[in-house]
Amino acid sequence: MCDLRSLLQQQQLLFTGAFAILLVIIVYLFFLSSAVYAQRRMIFVVFDSCGFEVAKAVNKLYFNNSGIIAFSQSISDIDPDSYYVVLATNISSQAEISRVLELILTRNAKYVGTSILGTKNNTISCEDLWSYCLYSDEEALKRIAEAIRIKQEHTSPPTVLPLVVGVVGLISVSAISMNQSIRGRIKSILEKAWSTLVILFSILLRVRIRREDALEHPIRKAIYEKVSSEGVVPLSALAKTYSRGVLEWHISVLIRAGLLREVKVANKRFIIDVLNAQRALGKLADMDAGVECILKNINSSLSIKKISEMCNVEEWTVHTILDLAMHNRKLLCTV
Repeated sequence: MCDLRSLLQQQQLLFTGAFAILLVIIVYLFFLSSAVYAQRRMIFVVFDSCGFEVAKAVNKLYFNNSGIIAFSQSISDIDPDSYYVVLATNISSQAEISRVLELILTRNAKYVGTSILGTKNNTISCEDLWSYCLYSDEEALKRIAEAIRIKQEHTSPPTVLPLVVGVVGLISVSAISMNQSIRGRIKSILEKAWSTLVILFSILLRVRIRREDALEHPIRKAIYEKVSSEGVVPLSALAKTYSRGVLEWHISVLIRAGLLREVKVANKRFIIDVLNAQRALGKLADMDAGVECILKNINSSLSIKKISEMCNVEEWTVHTILDLAMHNRKLLCTV
């Protein structure tokens, strides 16, 4: 019996040691990547579809120059520790360019931009942007990536701090593993922190663009009028009129403005008029048997998983249809 107990204690110590070593490695890598990220954090500020296409291409083909793509309308504050790439063209709104540039200069943030800015940091050729957007000129994209990289500063990340934190983590894990009550308290704190993060992310995802601003652009207005007149339009039908980059950009703005919604069914994508969801869902049911099946079972006591299996669609498709149906009911209640 004593030998068994001793063996179990040894196994527990081995497990604790292995877990602690893993934690040290994770903490070290986290701080290492955080240090690099803090120095090289890049934000592409895009004003129109051409800038959006260029930012996507740089992210895809030049990993070392990749960064977050931010719509100019959504920028209300500037992080001085970030590095901004302002991809404005001659069709971008001058008022919007001036507003974003003023925010960057006020916070003394590092930035680089296109020649249209008229500042000393205008090292990206506006002609190169159009060469890539119109002709898929890979050399122009390469020059853009090089212009971005020239302005970046690389310094050695700190190595002492993560090692210190790793040692502290090792000691902490060893102490926690021996104490059941501490483990329970840590678990409770982590669960509360996770719940808070989920709530914060859900709030951030609901930040929208004003509808009036979204419809100022003639292409967005044309797309919205097309979808609103028909209720629902397959994305493939819209792609016959506009290039994929232009289409994705303007639809994303309209979705964030709360005017349109995308529904994915298998490998098909449909764009729906949110303000007339009942009519749109009816037309979508006529176009796809899976959606028709979901709507028939929408008021049943079946679970989402069961409806998904019965209608041969993904669970997230069922979620989207149910959400649109609920949105429609809320609109009817407010009329």
